[in-house]
Amino acid sequence: MKRVFCRTIAIMMAILIAFATMPAALATNIAMTLQVASVTAEPGDTVQVQITLANNPGIASLKFSVRYDSVLTLTDVNFNSAFGSYVTAPTPYSNPQTISLISPLSEIGVNGVFATLTFKVASTAPQGYTATINLTYDQDDVFNGDYDNVPVDMFPGSVKISGRVAGDANGDGKLNLKDIVLIRRWMSGGWNVTIDENLADVNGDRTVNLEDVVLLRRYLSGGWGVELV
Repeated sequence: MKRVFCRTIAIMMAILIAFATMPAALATNIAMTLQVASVTAEPGDTVQVQITLANNPGIASLKFSVRYDSVLTLTDVNFNSAFGSYVTAPTPYSNPQTISLISPLSEIGVNGVFATLTFKVASTAPQGYTATINLTYDQDDVFNGDYDNVPVDMFPGSVKISGRVAGDANGDGKLNLKDIVLIRRWMSGGWNVTIDENLADVNGDRTVNLEDVVLLRRYLSGGWGVELV
């Protein structure tokens, strides 16, 4: 009877120890994460999107690629100085854009905002559209000071397009030849046409006239340096 009692106590102690150490064991299995923020912007805006690093166990190398929607143009990349001076983003910027951290002397164990990306949103970006920003990496490009690979969970972000599009005279969230035709008809006083005069005034002179039509046609044909306001 005494032997059974002792065996029962031993089993209970083993179970208690297992439960007591379980959180620590699970913590060691939590993957490092890179998270892209999701923000909102209007067509033509300049917007900043942060990439945040968390659960960093200590890394000597971190290299990944940022692939972004065609309505976005990457114009700048700024890094958190806490991650040291060995963080780079080669220029001219491309899509996808490579970002890397290499620490030759010691591991970096910092968490927080890793990089801030600045994008220019196309003035033709449609209302309600979501421009995605994705991250990818090669497992051999992320490792610690012992050259052991460090797994990373990467989460995408986005730029949600709100507001109105300059030149979108019919308010359908798109800029195309329909808008040019509507503006010309409105200027001619015919077909009971109504337009959004603020959006049709693409040069910002507070008047809708042939100058706006010409600018729209040039813009839709490829630009020639034309910007709509």
